[in-house]
Amino acid sequence: MTEFQAQGTLLTRRRWLPRPGRHDGLPRVEWTMAESGYVRPEIDDPVFLDDNASPIQYGSRWAPGSPPDETYSVVTHPERFAPLLTVVEALVDFLARTYTCTVEEGSHIGREWRDSSSPEDGCTSELRAIMVAPQRPDAASLVFRITSFPGVWFEAGALFGQNHPDCGCDACDQEWSSCADGLEQNVFAVINGTFVESCKGRKYTVAIAYPNGGSRQSGRIADQPYSREYLQKARSVLKAQPGPWKPWPLRQPSM
Repeated sequence: MTEFQAQGTLLTRRRWLPRPGRHDGLPRVEWTMAESGYVRPEIDDPVFLDDNASPIQYGSRWAPGSPPDETYSVVTHPERFAPLLTVVEALVDFLARTYTCTVEEGSHIGREWRDSSSPEDGCTSELRAIMVAPQRPDAASLVFRITSFPGVWFEAGALFGQNHPDCGCDACDQEWSSCADGLEQNVFAVINGTFVESCKGRKYTVAIAYPNGGSRQSGRIADQPYSREYLQKARSVLKAQPGPWKPWPLRQPSM
């Protein structure tokens, strides 16, 4: 596991929901990526060569076996994830055109981190932060924090956060397009209202339903990598927001 991976969401006891929309108060999933109107821009896959001058087939190098021991905690060609930044820009543009929302960019955007947990730690620093906020108080806002890895720390609602990629080491062998798939699925689950956060006592739970399934994660709220002040604010927000975050309002066509 790399230092970049360790910055991922600090939740435990993950389990897959066998029937999305029927657990944890999630509504039925009535959206699909194909029907959303969003189209990922055409992006040429970056090509990187190995020591034999052959293209590296990221995503399938170790199948069906296990990665070599020496590939753990080693990151080569992190620039293969650079297309994720183009995907973020396309998502922000699509949301601004399609939904009643505001777009704001600046160093003040995003949550307050504990000093030792900031995404600016170690091997990566934050380059840009973009917030897209729906004009509906009971719908969840999104924040894309673009890092120098390159990668994206994605925030939604009060406490949900996830790295894309979640790990860039050679052993995990991730490639940019599968990371983009995960980021897009998360964005559309949030804007379509199949995203639930709850806080009960010291426990934080998030459940997300997708067209092809869903997931539920839980852990101690104190283990989230944010400042004490921000966690107190998040508790208040979640107590005032029972059930799923609501779908984003569509932008009305101009006359």
